[in-house]
Amino acid sequence: RTARLFDAVYELCAVNLALVVRVLPHLQADLQCRDAWRRRAVTTLVGRMLAHIAPTISLASSTAAMRPPLAMTHPLLLDRHLERLGDSDEEVRLAALGGVSSLFATCMALGGGSEEADWDSVGPGSTSIMSAIAQLGIVLRVKLLERCLDPSDAVRLRVIEITAEVAGSDEGVK
Repeated sequence: RTARLFDAVYELCAVNLALVVRVLPHLQADLQCRDAWRRRAVTTLVGRMLAHIAPTISLASSTAAMRPPLAMTHPLLLDRHLERLGDSDEEVRLAALGGVSSLFATCMALGGGSEEADWDSVGPGSTSIMSAIAQLGIVLRVKLLERCLDPSDAVRLRVIEITAEVAGSDEGVK
């Protein structure tokens, strides 16, 4: 039942973030709950949501522009998600690594297609979108390096897989 609910939350987020914005504080709190199964499920959901790139269509001009991913508009949620990389439960750490992998893919997609992106900045008074992407890539690399010393073989193997995926991509994260 909870898995279906989380799938519905993700689908609503994919349609329009405004449909789930009131749920974000609850998801942020659930990232730190005592139940490991729930932490894993919420970590998986939040990782997918943070990395999702959604176009917004302007009806007036019939053009599509991308809106910044949740990772760039809600940095506190991103921080809470990345904290799960150090979780006491191996499955939660693996779920967080899944989110990191998706975030790397988002960084590469946005970095590679930035000429078409229709954003001047992430928000009022913020750095340019390219700077935000570069900064996110650096943060993710540091977090991956920290997980190289994880006591779990499965976590260390997943770090290697993510690193190989990023290194094998056309763009990479510079």
